[in-house]
Amino acid sequence: MRSSDPVFPPELERCIFEICAHQSPVLITKLMLVAWRVKEWLEPILYRTILLGYTNPCPYGYPVSSFLSGVIHDSRGKSRERFRHSCRNLLVLHCDQWEQILEGCCRLENLYLCGSSQNTGHSSDLSAVVPMLKRLHMDNLPHPLLSSPGSSHTVFPHLTHLEILGVSYPRPLDEIYLSSITSLPQLTHLSFNHQDLEDIFLSILQNCLQLQVLLHFDGKRDRPFADEDSLVKDVRFVVCRVDYLQDWNWVEDWLMGVDSEIDYWCRAERFIAKRRAGEIDASIFTIARDEWYSSA
Repeated sequence: MRSSDPVFPPELERCIFEICAHQSPVLITKLMLVAWRVKEWLEPILYRTILLGYTNPCPYGYPVSSFLSGVIHDSRGKSRERFRHSCRNLLVLHCDQWEQILEGCCRLENLYLCGSSQNTGHSSDLSAVVPMLKRLHMDNLPHPLLSSPGSSHTVFPHLTHLEILGVSYPRPLDEIYLSSITSLPQLTHLSFNHQDLEDIFLSILQNCLQLQVLLHFDGKRDRPFADEDSLVKDVRFVVCRVDYLQDWNWVEDWLMGVDSEIDYWCRAERFIAKRRAGEIDASIFTIARDEWYSSA
């Protein structure tokens, strides 16, 4: 190197690369080839958000992981340890290895897990595998809240955002859900799309004083809710008129939340704030799908 060549302090050099990595995650694997020190800096950012089984082009630049299996099985390498301690957001769609993958995510905070009827796994052990979990979306899998009713305060002690979507369970499991949900000490955001669980909505609001949002996804209904007069008086209760299968892309919304923190939870919070401030009539607690993004 000539004495006239520009030289950046290592701290500034690292800051530049990390800014580039955060702004365009899809470039991380290429940037890591620049030098070993750059690989050391950027590999944890690469593993922060992992998309597994996602086949569409990601609009936010998160790399769709085709290399993760090799990382997990590399028991002697540094990459596995970086993955274990760096992964915070994980999307797993119809993947046979999801249980093994979760075992390698000791600091995971945000999980979107979608299974299939042929691959149900053992979701009852989920809390033991990812004890730091704060946000949970499970679709088409047995829900872990049903595994140990009444003791969920020891199962998900950090969980703040919970979605109970997809698979419907017959009664009397609504009472098991009620017992489990009200035992979650940090729960602030809860969403449903189960019509057969509507009878416990008011009980949830009355027993979960720390709850900030109770959001129900529902299609066109021709009957009132049970205890609707009382539900309307609680501004935390919001209904989004949406067809579960046709009108909402749950994965894209999750990705939007990871990228910008502007997801349906955020929009529900804004809707509630407008009701509290009188910008929306207090008697209005529903919002249509086509109004969701324009008004919130």
